[in-house]
Amino acid sequence: MLLRIARTVCATSLRYLALVVTVAAVLTATPPAGAQPISVSPEDIPPVASGPRPPIVPGCPPNAVPVTLTPSVLSSHSRHYIDRPKITWGQISVSRAGWYDIYDESPSDSGFLQRNEQSLLYVTNRVNPEGKPATANCGEYWAIPDMDNVRPATDFVYAGTFWLEAGSNDIAMAPLCAVVRAGFCTGLENIEDPLSHCATVSTTDNSWQNSAHLHHSTICLVPNGSARPPRRPAGFRSPASFSQSFTGMSDGDILPGWASTVGLDTFPRSAAARFRVRDDNGNMVFGTANSGTAPIATFDLAGDRVWEAPFWRNYEFSGRMKFTDSGGAAGVTFLSSLPDSSFYYGLKTDSSERAFHFWAQGTSISGGRISTGVRPAPNTWYHFKIQAIDEGPRTQLRARVWREGSSEPNGWQAEAFDDTLSRVRTGSFGVWGGVNAPGEKLYDDLQVSPLP
Repeated sequence: MLLRIARTVCATSLRYLALVVTVAAVLTATPPAGAQPISVSPEDIPPVASGPRPPIVPGCPPNAVPVTLTPSVLSSHSRHYIDRPKITWGQISVSRAGWYDIYDESPSDSGFLQRNEQSLLYVTNRVNPEGKPATANCGEYWAIPDMDNVRPATDFVYAGTFWLEAGSNDIAMAPLCAVVRAGFCTGLENIEDPLSHCATVSTTDNSWQNSAHLHHSTICLVPNGSARPPRRPAGFRSPASFSQSFTGMSDGDILPGWASTVGLDTFPRSAAARFRVRDDNGNMVFGTANSGTAPIATFDLAGDRVWEAPFWRNYEFSGRMKFTDSGGAAGVTFLSSLPDSSFYYGLKTDSSERAFHFWAQGTSISGGRISTGVRPAPNTWYHFKIQAIDEGPRTQLRARVWREGSSEPNGWQAEAFDDTLSRVRTGSFGVWGGVNAPGEKLYDDLQVSPLP
């Protein structure tokens, strides 16, 4: 996705109506008097306003549209640094579809210890699921420069020109260092200050360097170009892809790339709490014998894969699981924000409901059929298949479970949805070990595939 280095930006004047948006999580802009939402359908990309954008502007124009901040559980996605280089995101609504130049205040206003705030911005919606801007300087994306905390805090930095749909759009930001460490856009790395290098990690305090965040920042949306959408990318598929069996591994191995947490904690636990490779009668599987408070292992979309995180949606998660004690439990999680915050959906069996069923953490399930009706027995493998689909106004969940050796059901045993403001749209996947559940919890043949 990151293949081309394109144009740079030089200064011109700002002559557009602007929308000022304070982003802490989910925002709703109040439309100007008389404005009406418009319906649009995908067609060819019209030309946006010609000429480069001003790279820095001293605040948004005075004729900005007022906004109403809507609180959201996503506010804990506040900021992420080089030690946890994840995505920070929220949602933004506009009353009229069109191209918008986006200016962001956060590179200027976020603390003198944050040495490198170079980042990439994505705005995703139904006609632009890849979140690409109209112009690019880092492959097919726009890299936001670092202001080195020398600009006034009220300065706004050009962050790209994006298509916004009428209604809700997802907006996300990732540190550029994750892309640089993957070998892309290395010429854009800030190398003026040794502490701002993407390879730099302080031995004493790495919490305030190489950051990117939207929390408590102000964004300025400048209308630009025709109110017609771009062509929907042909054949775009989520990068959500994973496949792993544990054959050839050794009993006790700890898998790289997985973060173990317990309960509602949002920080990785010590080795004692981790899921490990376990020997199940000669078959190597993944699991834990931890009988504490809800041990969870999550495939961690950090480091060099961080730029993928906004696109881990609309996928199918499958595998098999079992528990060994009659009082035990087992389950899986999906669309998960762990280990950085505790928002996800899951499919589990536990002491309160023995049949495999959906549950939600940090949000809720609004309706539908949450139970599969399949009541598992101990020491028996059960296959599962889950689909998680972002339908715009709601997140759709589907699941079926079947005992090993039996036929896979044709239909979905459980179909539910979440249409609340706090619904989760993107995220990783993981395995769950129950609350005070004795015995082993084991998992195998885990696979994630993107849906069309």
